[in-house]
Amino acid sequence: MTRAAALAVLLLAAPAAAPAHAGKWADAVAGYRVLEKAGFKGDCKQVAAALQAAADAPHPGDAEFGAGLTYQRCRQPIEAAAAYQRALGKDATHARARANLGRLLLDKGDRAGALIQYEAAVKADPQLAAAYLGRGFARLGDARELREVSRDAQRALAVDARDLGGYVLLALSYLADAPSQARLGVAAYVLAQAGERGKRSAAFQFVRGMVARGQNHLGDAAETLAAAAKLAPSHAGVRLELARTLLLLRRYDDALAPLAEARKLSPQSYPAALMSGVALRGAARFPEAEKMYQAALELDPNGAEALFDLALLWRDFIAPGLAPAESIKRYRDARALFERFARTPLGAGARGIEAEEAVAEIDEMVELLEGVK
Repeated sequence: MTRAAALAVLLLAAPAAAPAHAGKWADAVAGYRVLEKAGFKGDCKQVAAALQAAADAPHPGDAEFGAGLTYQRCRQPIEAAAAYQRALGKDATHARARANLGRLLLDKGDRAGALIQYEAAVKADPQLAAAYLGRGFARLGDARELREVSRDAQRALAVDARDLGGYVLLALSYLADAPSQARLGVAAYVLAQAGERGKRSAAFQFVRGMVARGQNHLGDAAETLAAAAKLAPSHAGVRLELARTLLLLRRYDDALAPLAEARKLSPQSYPAALMSGVALRGAARFPEAEKMYQAALELDPNGAEALFDLALLWRDFIAPGLAPAESIKRYRDARALFERFARTPLGAGARGIEAEEAVAEIDEMVELLEGVK
């Protein structure tokens, strides 16, 4: 869920319309706006250099901050971090540079480092909503801090009641850590307060869809997650959750499209391959399901779910007219997969008992077929 922290990325504010701030800074900001409208597909380095060179920037460190934001939005984190560090070298209390540097650290998985930057940003500017949001998203990784996550969301909303990130973060504080139906109801209520504005936000729609699924409103969840997927065309995770919801609805054929998109976006995704196998099996496309389960096991040879599902497929679906010797081989291959599954952590639970029963059935079938040979 920490990827929802994307909402905390700051937008570069245009300079105050004062005569002293006209000139290079205004021109550089105008160049940034052009790049922004183009989806940050253009000469990012040139725009960043123009911002950094603007000696008439409103405050110390703003020029370097502008360059850092440009690189960050252009997905060049190393250059962005270096620019933010230069901004902090000129003004150690530059809260926006601290907050954005925290975001970069959070993206790298450095939660502790991100929290240090967000704490400093909050101290430097208690009116910076993005600092509270960033700190809250960083805290989501620890179930013991969910109360503080909620407080950070409320602080952000107190600063800017229209910031969708505040509603998303507050809802996530109730959605995290195996939520009860009561907590899910509160999360749904929180999201409803944002009104129609949330429909334009991928993160907002994604969280709303996850809340709806938790409430077992599967049709609404599928519709909302599909909207989130359209708003986030490069996000494989949204497509996986949409597919997971469609599988719960047993809409196997419908699940195949988002799964194909997820595999294209993330070719090394074990869950995408696994769920593709589930969808294909549900759609009675057994040979294709077998290939997809095998693809999942190539990505993770110890993938317990793929081992179990492929073993079931081999046990349950023997091609008509298959010779007894070939059927025996298939059953034995299935038995071997069940044995591998039994050695995984999932094999110690209820599914392990199911696997033991399946092995016993296979042994009976093999014995019968050997009598036929």
